[in-house]
Amino acid sequence: ELKILCVDDEPFVLEVLTDLLRVYGVRDIDVSLNGVEALAKVKAENYDVILSDVAMPKMDGFELMKNIRALDINQPAIVLISGHSNPSISKTIQVGANAFLGKPIDSNILLSILRGLTGKILVVEDSETIRYMTTRSLSRFGYDVFGAIDGKEALQLLDGDPPDVVVLD
Repeated sequence: ELKILCVDDEPFVLEVLTDLLRVYGVRDIDVSLNGVEALAKVKAENYDVILSDVAMPKMDGFELMKNIRALDINQPAIVLISGHSNPSISKTIQVGANAFLGKPIDSNILLSILRGLTGKILVVEDSETIRYMTTRSLSRFGYDVFGAIDGKEALQLLDGDPPDVVVLD
């Protein structure tokens, strides 16, 4: 069961987000109307995913992400970006967010991102060094990552508990 924090200064957006997440079976949802309140909640609670708007008063979503990452909290985070703002992918990565999603929110894309962020990732790579670096990098962001040397080993691993995402060489 996922525990998700949704942060947006618009109550209507929070209502839409929580309704959408409930449709997908998420029951443990917390909300905050600004970054300052959200940061306090992140310090007090352990969330599986943080969804935050970027454009907010008091503390915007990018500043919130920077503050969360400065606390060495590595839960997956998605920033929500309004159509009129156009931040770069590098800005999203710089602040430590794992993904960004445009508003209005496409429910299928949100679900895909959540599955990718909270699921298991299988890295198939024959180079031990590259496999190690890739799994280590993804693990630092809170992903459950495991590796396979080749397709044969990957297929054996898929028979048991299949991953949500497969990264292939």
